[in-house]
Amino acid sequence: MRKRPRRDDAERYFGVRIEERQARLLQYRERLDEGEDMEIAIRGVESEIRNLEQERERTLQQLKEDEVILEEAPELLNVAVVLPLEDAEHGPAPIA
Repeated sequence: MRKRPRRDDAERYFGVRIEERQARLLQYRERLDEGEDMEIAIRGVESEIRNLEQERERTLQQLKEDEVILEEAPELLNVAVVLPLEDAEHGPAPIA
């Protein structure tokens, strides 16, 4: 079953990227406290974090919807093939 690993992979992927941005944000805030002009950089990283969080939620929701679709897929129970045995005009049908 592959459902759980896909979700785990997505959570891990976004988790790592968000943590990287949060670490960068912390560094930028420390530099701001030291007197550097970091306002634009801080806003940029905060925006990246929000975007990653939104993308993570969309991705996880899509994976959840895909799981439901897969679980509800119809199952083939039986198949029948009907072939004519003979045609009134041409006699018996050829066997394939």
